Amino acid sequence: MAQLAGMAVVAVAAAPSASFNMLAAVLHYSLEATTLAISTLRSLAPEFTSDPTVRAELAALDVDAKLATVQALVASLAARKTEEDEVMRVCVTNVSECVAQLNTTLEAIKTELATHQTRYLSSWRSPNTAEHLVQLRLLMGVLDKRVDLLLKVKDFMKTA
Repeated sequence: MAQLAGMAVVAVAAAPSASFNMLAAVLHYSLEATTLAISTLRSLAPEFTSDPTVRAELAALDVDAKLATVQALVASLAARKTEEDEVMRVCVTNVSECVAQLNTTLEAIKTELATHQTRYLSSWRSPNTAEHLVQLRLLMGVLDKRVDLLLKVKDFMKTA
């Protein structure tokens, strides 16, 4: 699903002669991607509460609050009817792609935790989420940098 969503961003980005406002389309996609990631994270809640490692990592990264903030930022940009600008579109597209990758990683963690419950002696073993948690940490760092860049570009566009 996330791969299809990523292709949608590329398709929107690759069609500069389209008659619709590309920035509005990218903002709309970004809002959908963020909503999907938040939904995945919240559906993960019952499963990750049983695993202290995943619970601690998600709390330390503050994933829920960051995704909600990104969602509010994108909704705010969409509501303002920001004028068409290539730089802003690229920044929002980059944030959207990162959120889509975050959603994929959260889905992988959710799948691993659900699969772990069905394994023999699951209460004696730990789920294999280490690689996904490393990926989640990396993606949250990338998201922080991309949102920071988006905000800097937004401020620059106001003064330019």
